Amino acid sequence: MARVLLLLVVLASACTYNPPPDVTLVAAEGKYFKLGDPIRLQFSEPVAKGSLSIRVWPGEEKFYTLEGERKADVEALVDTCGADDKSCAGGTTVALDSTRTEATLSIPADKLGILDRPLVLEVAGTLADDANHQRNVSVFFDFQIVETIWNPYAEVVEDLGEDSGTEVAEDVAPPEPLGVVVGHFLFFAEFTSPIKLPQQFWSDLQINQQTGHFVLLMCDADPVDGAPKNTSNPAELKWDNGDESFIFVMHGKVQRDDEGKLTFQSEPFTMAQTIGPITFELRDMVASGSIDQSGDKAVWNGTLAVKEVYYEVGGQETIYPADQANFQIFEVATELVPEGVPIVCMADPCSTIGGKCDLLPDWPPADVCEETPAGSR
Repeated sequence: MARVLLLLVVLASACTYNPPPDVTLVAAEGKYFKLGDPIRLQFSEPVAKGSLSIRVWPGEEKFYTLEGERKADVEALVDTCGADDKSCAGGTTVALDSTRTEATLSIPADKLGILDRPLVLEVAGTLADDANHQRNVSVFFDFQIVETIWNPYAEVVEDLGEDSGTEVAEDVAPPEPLGVVVGHFLFFAEFTSPIKLPQQFWSDLQINQQTGHFVLLMCDADPVDGAPKNTSNPAELKWDNGDESFIFVMHGKVQRDDEGKLTFQSEPFTMAQTIGPITFELRDMVASGSIDQSGDKAVWNGTLAVKEVYYEVGGQETIYPADQANFQIFEVATELVPEGVPIVCMADPCSTIGGKCDLLPDWPPADVCEETPAGSR
């Protein structure tokens, strides 16, 4: 009997699985990674210094197939940068701490020309521990680096006050209109945490072209029968206005820089929805990115930063930590939008659906609808 027990102990110890190191991207303190901020990776155990290598890829949807695979001709923005490498693109650096359980990345996005655009960080599958247990599969994280963080509560125009001794000229010209395309759009993103879930929303965009304040009204778009679940083709989507449908609003500010580039940042908002037995909320989200109006349709490329993800199924509640996901909002021809889909400048969008509806307190938002009669474009 003693020999049998000894054999079982030996077999059990021989079969013990020692997994390779896991890696997570530490969320930015202000939800966004601002230019100059360190970007940190955490590992589940000490990693072998020579095994750590990163790449940075463009994150815009146009560089990926419907299956989410990166297209073959896409080039890395930062290619194969390891710990303490001195020749990485733009001066990018990767530094391991003394415990080898955390790495700090410095990515000079301004020198690389990648500010305010969706990015993907790859940690190569060569990552291994001291016993050479290697991951063999790369890990990918959506992220973005922004030049400035817009404060929605800051004064747009400084109040000089009665005693300042400074007079404001009455003939000061108002700012040039931004010229942002408005109307029908489609939102598309693929969330990977806590579950892999494509999201499509019929959207209506209106903006105050002087101040840059934008309002995006979004409602549920579901694939038609036979269409891929992650389709971004408007012709393959229908409007869901039933009991599990929803409407929510993203709003924020568009700005134009000295070089004419249009960028946007949103105020925090929450998206809550129920899909069959699953309820999930993306809480305290902010969106940022840039706007491209050079082609045949306007495109907003951005990244969503989520404070936390609430997930409930079968009565079991779980809260997942901060996460990021790249997205795209693109202009859609009117004839492709289902009849009856609500728009920003109508009195009661909530009356068009049977599900959950969250609007701004004062609806419709007067400052973006002043030049757009309610119910029209």
